[in-house]
Amino acid sequence: MGFKVKHKELVIKFADEEYEGLEVIARAPTIKEALEAEKLSKMSDNATAKDIDKIFSYICRFITKWNIEDEDGKTLPIAAASFIDFPVEFAWAIVSGFIEGSSGVSAPLDNSSLNGETFPAVSVPMETL
Repeated sequence: MGFKVKHKELVIKFADEEYEGLEVIARAPTIKEALEAEKLSKMSDNATAKDIDKIFSYICRFITKWNIEDEDGKTLPIAAASFIDFPVEFAWAIVSGFIEGSSGVSAPLDNSSLNGETFPAVSVPMETL
């Protein structure tokens, strides 16, 4: 009997307080799929409308659930057409969150970080046993 690899579920995190309460859950992509998603997202600077649709359609293949609603309180379909109606920053927050979550690269550290420096050593009194 062989071993079957199971795809994990990603709960996409959003650092911006504006998105508090937003839930987006996706199937974890394979390495090949994650590289393709990252490649597609990098072409966004010079992207045509067709390219943007391709990016959103690709990401939608992985999203299994979200709680994004329309004005009437109905959950929007997980589709590129839904992304097209989102504000730019919101749509890219979802794309970026998916890419960060699938690559294992976390968001930047907050300002309290020591920037890679080690924690200052503290003198600890010791007794001979």
